[in-house]
Amino acid sequence: MNKTLQKSEMKKNIFLTLVGFFLIFSFGTVQASFIDVTDTHKNYVALQWLESRQVIEGYEDGTFRPEQPVNRAEALKIILLGSGISFENEANGELAYSDVKNDDWFFPYVLMATEQGWVQGYGNGEFRPDQNINLAEALKIISLIKENSLTSPDSNPYFDVDKESWFAPYIEYAKGKNLISARSDGLLHPGADLARGDLIEIIYRLSYLENFGIESFDIALNWLEIQNQQFSYALKSPFNWQTMVGSNGEMILWHDDGANSSEGWMRTSENSATLAVFVNKNEEKLNTSDYFKRVLENLNWTDSSTISNTINENGYESLLLEKSFDNEVQRDLYTALPNGLFLIMQANYGKGHLQEQLAAQVAAIQKTGRYVEGIGENDPSAIIEQARKAIQVDGQGQAILGLFPDLELIETDSIGVGTGPVDYYYSTWANLTLKYERSFDVILDVAEGRTSAF
Repeated sequence: MNKTLQKSEMKKNIFLTLVGFFLIFSFGTVQASFIDVTDTHKNYVALQWLESRQVIEGYEDGTFRPEQPVNRAEALKIILLGSGISFENEANGELAYSDVKNDDWFFPYVLMATEQGWVQGYGNGEFRPDQNINLAEALKIISLIKENSLTSPDSNPYFDVDKESWFAPYIEYAKGKNLISARSDGLLHPGADLARGDLIEIIYRLSYLENFGIESFDIALNWLEIQNQQFSYALKSPFNWQTMVGSNGEMILWHDDGANSSEGWMRTSENSATLAVFVNKNEEKLNTSDYFKRVLENLNWTDSSTISNTINENGYESLLLEKSFDNEVQRDLYTALPNGLFLIMQANYGKGHLQEQLAAQVAAIQKTGRYVEGIGENDPSAIIEQARKAIQVDGQGQAILGLFPDLELIETDSIGVGTGPVDYYYSTWANLTLKYERSFDVILDVAEGRTSAF
């Protein structure tokens, strides 16, 4: 049970490979129409939400260009429409800006925002509609629209946001509702140009909160879910984390810390995090209480540790162990699955600028752990027997391969047996390799284990 030893052993022995039993899930309502934003993009749901409400539109080539900076005129339109402000009537009024004309497409938005005191121009009489807007400026407009009064925070909201700065109240407002997050270096960069995707994400989250009467946004809501059906569990992973899964059911999720030359899961640095997932098959058939007792007996936790029993968001009993060291925090969660197995999620993260954010992400990942009905609970013997009966039967190969839900192509012999290429497929679930010849669609042979030596 010792985490350090277990992680070290894992580094030496685990064979990590992407295998074919992952299912990606994302929340959505309407199919987005932008060719550069797939259903696994971090802003996909935000685009769906705002597109269906006619808040946003893309370019003539079918793209949305989420990474492109947004200018002041575009930002105003998105913010005002996304805030539910109606522009059904023709805008009438006068503006003193020398670079905003009554027939400009953005005139109604600039007029409304100026009259309400949400925006103002520059000292030379310009509004500068084509100038890129930064995060601080956008959050000021959003906060003024949504809140009549904001106070300065008691402490710095982020390491590069001083509590005395003019934009600190707006940053604090957005942070409290989980509308924003720091970058991978642990800084917010409030003065940097705001990307189109980042703006719509903020507006979507705020709109979502208002629609459902919620105070703060669930950061894991639209994360992609990875299902390991072989071992009957699933969890969600943040968009900026990386994931590897082993053929033995182990999974590693990690956040790189490139700023500190840490680009992997092996070591903990200031702004890195790693979460390793294991399954205990509970061969002794212990009940939850006895299993948790066994865990505690095998761990050496000091008085500074946090030990608590909890219920995760799926209603499963869990044991939480949290311990702080000089340079990192360990947070382990043991969760009882309904099938009698135990899901173990052992995490560690650094104490740099990102500590608060990484702590929230780790906790959110661990909360999403859930049971899924998986192939690991089914006996593969009947499928294996069917495959053996189909050996050398032409035209049955693809049908037989389709019976194995986790096949991995491990080797291809392009020369084959004189008729065409031969593929070798391995199933972890069945612990079986199938030798398949393409031209006659036939299973040539099967063998136990992972091999191409037939």
